[in-house]
Amino acid sequence: RYPRRMVAGWLILCLLAAGALVADLAGTHTVIDNSVGVWFLGDDPNLTEYESNNTAFGNREWSILLLDTASVADAAFLRDLAQLTTDLEAVPHIRRVLSLASVRALTVAPGRSPALAPLLDPISADPAAALRVGLARLPSMERLLLPQGWGTHTAVLVQSDNFLHDLKPYRLELVDAVHRLVSARSSVRSHAFAGTTVINAELNRSARRDALRFYVLVTAMVLL
Repeated sequence: RYPRRMVAGWLILCLLAAGALVADLAGTHTVIDNSVGVWFLGDDPNLTEYESNNTAFGNREWSILLLDTASVADAAFLRDLAQLTTDLEAVPHIRRVLSLASVRALTVAPGRSPALAPLLDPISADPAAALRVGLARLPSMERLLLPQGWGTHTAVLVQSDNFLHDLKPYRLELVDAVHRLVSARSSVRSHAFAGTTVINAELNRSARRDALRFYVLVTAMVLL
């Protein structure tokens, strides 16, 4: 009997529903969390053991960043690596970065007490020369950071926070920052980043993308 009123009411209802959807997905109260804390039931003994171990290690964990370059011994790459190490250390929630640029060893200077000093001097003409000599005295560290010897690959270890019940997307932001900083270095041909932090971040990224697709498609179907 009142088609215009019915259509107007339907359109208003559709706008309200769409507005509620956008407000819910864009609001701060909607979070996607795939950390280890949600993989188990709250009273699962395995989760309790994991949490106790995580606390014992200071709520931190390690990830590995593998860099591919033309030559690890190249002076330009080692200078980029030194700057990259400094930049990574400044990323929020990254607590420590171990690379060829941050390895330290005891040095003894005439008239001075022994002191820890970096093996790499990026401003020297041939930074790889002194680095080779220093790493020769630390074979375990050399095998860790140069898994294929002085070739085209080197590893960078990244220690970051591991907050099991923190709902903030800090893992996503951390992983994106690492990829952005590495991609900005011209001497790095390619890189790979692996670890539990990276897995959690990518799960969150996929879940967020799938949630947006699902809710938008369902809303469109209902409106139609």
